[in-house]
Amino acid sequence: MSDLDPANDEPEPTAAGDESPAPPLPPPPHILKPRPLLLRLVADHNPFYLLSAACMLASCLALTNSLSWIPIATRRLLTLIVTLNVYEAALLAIALYLVARRRLVHDGRMLLILQAFFLVDFTFLNAEIATADQRLGLWVNATLFALAVLKLGIVMRVLKPSTFTPMQFAFVMIQIFVLFATPCVLWHLDGGRGSVGPRHLYVAWWLTALLPALYEVLTRFDTYAQPTTEYETAGDRAAPTRSYLALPYLSLLTHLGILHYVYNVGFYGAHATPFLLGLTLILNRVSPTGLMPRKDLLTLRLILPLVAVLVSANNPFDFPIHRTYPVIVLTPLNLALLAAFLVYVYCFLRPHAILFLASGAVAAVCYVLGPSRRQIGDAIQTAWDWTSTLAQRIVPKTLADWGILGLIASFALLLIGFWVSLGKRTSETEDPLSPPSS
Repeated sequence: MSDLDPANDEPEPTAAGDESPAPPLPPPPHILKPRPLLLRLVADHNPFYLLSAACMLASCLALTNSLSWIPIATRRLLTLIVTLNVYEAALLAIALYLVARRRLVHDGRMLLILQAFFLVDFTFLNAEIATADQRLGLWVNATLFALAVLKLGIVMRVLKPSTFTPMQFAFVMIQIFVLFATPCVLWHLDGGRGSVGPRHLYVAWWLTALLPALYEVLTRFDTYAQPTTEYETAGDRAAPTRSYLALPYLSLLTHLGILHYVYNVGFYGAHATPFLLGLTLILNRVSPTGLMPRKDLLTLRLILPLVAVLVSANNPFDFPIHRTYPVIVLTPLNLALLAAFLVYVYCFLRPHAILFLASGAVAAVCYVLGPSRRQIGDAIQTAWDWTSTLAQRIVPKTLADWGILGLIASFALLLIGFWVSLGKRTSETEDPLSPPSS
């Protein structure tokens, strides 16, 4: 057959054994429609945890009359404290379940930060119960401190963050202990008589400032500290270790500020001195960033101790230690000078710390055992009067006196010139009496 034969256009028959069914048609494509923007935002950020914590905080402030500063019944305080601890337990349980079982690190970390916020008494319930009833407040705060140790211990046990050492855990507990104990101690000193004054709160501010210094000391002896690595476990990402270190300190500062109002004590510039020095130590550990370059950090570390000394210059109160000789009186100014000196040595002169500390100790001993400022002023005035009288007697009055003074000066200058000449070296290769060579 030729190629033009229509029979060639028909398909050739296949053998009976080679027949196979035609492949099925593919299903029509299923187009996935994106979820609405609101649902995506809710799924990604889950704002309900934050809204829940905001409702709890607002409820505690409203029920304790913290906005109007009116005392409430002790029974209501205890009910709120129990309710808040149940809420904290729920936050903790949900957070650990989401991290350990579901691997939802972001949501778990958010819940742990919220739980830490309530742990450090930003609702002021612990301080309120200590002010309402001294004995009951002491027992309640001791129980809450034990629960705080237990809660934080459970987080560390489950998440096992490699960047959070036992030394840091102990420092967090020290901060929480100071936070819970401060209202109890001040109420014990007050005894309901209003005897807490500026000096008591000044000591409390200094205790707050010593916490960053204590952390610096602990980190120097922390044998479990490990250098940060690029690889982080889920526990490292979920455990809010920085929040655990910072939130108790911020809460303590807030409580001290409110205690000035509670005890009707004025805030002097000297009360800010410990905070400024503590902030200097904190900035000493901050690494430079684009927002805070190295030059700005250095400037702040230089200026803040000076400002701490200046705000203490008026000495609104003092602390007499020893009234007989040697008289020792601690004032805000000399305490600020001493603390600023130590901060400068630690931040800038650490390689030569022994020399500067020894010099400072000698200066402190001279200040204590040496003459007082009034005695030094009287001695300077006496020396000035004697010098003025002697100068009036020595200064020539007539022309003949000036002539005699000139004769004396000529001989004196001649002797000085001869002494300078003797100090010069003579040439060893040339005879000074021989005629000069041509």
